[in-house]
Amino acid sequence: MNELLLWLEEVFNIDSSSCKERENSMKNFPKIVGLPRPDFKLNDLKKIINKKIKSFEFGEVEICKDCHEAEAIIFHFCDGSSMAIRIHSNAYNLKNEYGISPNKVHTGLDILWDKPIKPKNV
Repeated sequence: MNELLLWLEEVFNIDSSSCKERENSMKNFPKIVGLPRPDFKLNDLKKIINKKIKSFEFGEVEICKDCHEAEAIIFHFCDGSSMAIRIHSNAYNLKNEYGISPNKVHTGLDILWDKPIKPKNV
């Protein structure tokens, strides 16, 4: 098995230990099980492909009377464009159905990253 592992590392030019680390950390990532709702949001997100990030903003956002606490991320790209990821929830529905005030509902964005698999020769 060890020889097979060495052969695979050589053929694919990857470090097997970094593959295992990546596999373990990817277990914490969310599992996508369907398209976004509404599905046009996917095309909006695809606009960032091949863009370079110049800067970003990340933190709590200003809330209004009937809003929940939340966070947002704004990416500023080198071409002058920007994209924001804002949290959305059904907190207002909870008020109507159960009398729970939306400002008692807290949401956040979890930011997860994983390292790329390392080339064998590095």
